[in-house]
Amino acid sequence: MGIAGTIPPELGNLSFLVWLNVRNNSFHGHLPTELSRLHRLKYINLASNDFEGKFPSWLGCLSALWYINFEYNRFSGSLSGRLSNLTKLEVIGLDGNFFTGSLSEEFRALPKLRVLDIQHNQLVGPLPQALFNLSSLQRIAFTNNSLSGYLPARICDYLPQLQGLYLSLNNIEGEIPSGIGECSRLQVLSLSYNKFGGYIPREIWNLTTLIGLYLGGNDLTGKLPT
Repeated sequence: MGIAGTIPPELGNLSFLVWLNVRNNSFHGHLPTELSRLHRLKYINLASNDFEGKFPSWLGCLSALWYINFEYNRFSGSLSGRLSNLTKLEVIGLDGNFFTGSLSEEFRALPKLRVLDIQHNQLVGPLPQALFNLSSLQRIAFTNNSLSGYLPARICDYLPQLQGLYLSLNNIEGEIPSGIGECSRLQVLSLSYNKFGGYIPREIWNLTTLIGLYLGGNDLTGKLPT
């Protein structure tokens, strides 16, 4: 709609509000803390605006939230300790912001999480082990950050629903785990432009639902399995 300006604090008076979508406008500034009064809010979509500031700590007061989309704004700072109270979250979209710091193990508090998109930010450090224990996850996406560390050997033991793993353009090293072949529903495996070495595990060819495989820009060796 091309709407500009800031979000007025009076919006927090709409105590029966369940769905808030201002996507693709020209809103800017910080989110007012008065929004913490919207205890019935289940869905908030602020994507493609010019909001700024830290990821709001008061979102933890909105225990009914299942969908958060803050993609393509100017949010910054650390995400650590900001998500653990949102136990009903199913979708997190934070692409294209300026989030920094490392990720914590608080994801274990989000048992219903299906989609985790935090691509094109400035995150560092390893992926938390808790992510690989969330059986509801369908999409893990951290393309274009500065993540490091290794992928767990038995990466798919507790990810039966995983359909997309997007980790390209990071600094992840080690071998591509053979356990990736156990992700029976995987459709996209994107690991290009990291520091992976060694052989391509032959178990990858067990992924009969795969439609996209991106492994370029690594230090892989050996031959492709026949």
